[in-house]
Amino acid sequence: MGKMRIRMIGACLIAFLAIMLVLMSITPVAMAIPGQLRLSTVDGSYVDSSEDAWLHESYVTKATSFDLDITNHNGAAIYHLYLLVAVDRDPAGNVAVNVDNNDVYPSYSDYGIILNNGKAEVPQATVNGNPYEYPGHGIYNSNEVNTHFKVVEIILTDKYFGDGNSYLEAGETITVPVEITPLASSSVPVRVHFDAVGANNGNEAIAFVPPSEDVTHQVPEFTTIAIPVASILGLLFFFNHRKHKKS
Repeated sequence: MGKMRIRMIGACLIAFLAIMLVLMSITPVAMAIPGQLRLSTVDGSYVDSSEDAWLHESYVTKATSFDLDITNHNGAAIYHLYLLVAVDRDPAGNVAVNVDNNDVYPSYSDYGIILNNGKAEVPQATVNGNPYEYPGHGIYNSNEVNTHFKVVEIILTDKYFGDGNSYLEAGETITVPVEITPLASSSVPVRVHFDAVGANNGNEAIAFVPPSEDVTHQVPEFTTIAIPVASILGLLFFFNHRKHKKS
């Protein structure tokens, strides 16, 4: 009796595993991809922790003109590189963004799709024949922000490498110029966030930027600038007043 029971349990386990394998083969799954890209900029500083999803674990810069460094940290060679450029305004008409001498914003249309699962769809790169779903980390799945994003391909040519290659090898870094122009004053910060996806020769996604290796541009709101400026002016007035009083 005991042997029969063991056999039945074994048969059930085998059947369960077979069913799971069949389901995995026929169900579209946004599988994790092995490679990692790293974004950084020498014109910014790293924020380890912030309650603001746009700034948390990100290189943050206030520069309106800066170099965005993109590194293939590990994995296979990248032949197609896609930059996700996100803005946090609706309508997002208060900022112009130029990446690698190409205008991304304006126009303020043809935005990418943020899925119900809190991920950003990147149709240019695929996993198992389906559009790659960029993992949501803060700006794509937070209910407190209104994120718009666009996918921009950085055409990998010899101008980045100088060795005749047109692909980004593991351990290699390219530098992409970014120009950001605030178009109007605002009562909230102007923020532009950068993520990236790398694909192989067949446009299959093989690398992405983990949540702790991205870059955000932020122009502080007026009060953020006004308070320290007012403090400095107040101190100047105080010391000037004391100087005249003594004389």
